[in-house]
Amino acid sequence: MAGGTHYTFDVAGLYNGLFVMSDRQTSSVWTHYDGTVLTGPLAGTGTRLRIERMVQTRWADWSALHPETLVLDWYPEFSSRYRPGANPGRGGLEPQFRMTLLHNDPRLSENQLVLGAALRSEHRAYVLEDLPPGLSVITDELKRSPGGSFWGAREQLRASLSPRS
Repeated sequence: MAGGTHYTFDVAGLYNGLFVMSDRQTSSVWTHYDGTVLTGPLAGTGTRLRIERMVQTRWADWSALHPETLVLDWYPEFSSRYRPGANPGRGGLEPQFRMTLLHNDPRLSENQLVLGAALRSEHRAYVLEDLPPGLSVITDELKRSPGGSFWGAREQLRASLSPRS
């Protein structure tokens, strides 16, 4: 939902190394990364997708609270289209992503796993491998006010981003 309007989206292609989507109502092209409209009739209007908080939980707990949730099922007839070995955090962008990059930021290696935080217009990224092992707390200030605390085990965060076997 953006600006009180519900939109229906389809994958539109790649832009700056990310998938982008177009809405069926106006054919505007959006990025899910920050919810902005890149091109089309809604570009420049200030229309944005509302960013929702991420909930990390076990499927059993989620489905108990939200039994109406649907998930994509494995369809054997399309197995040749599925990509094996998804490995978040591995280096080496594939050529179709690399050719869409607008610039290369050398501060982190390709696909470096980070924990991202945002408060209004300020954003931070915490490199997962730099977090101490075991349970830890990160307290930071965003816009000169406490931005919140994140806690969790580095290993648990990394495992939640790894493919399931």
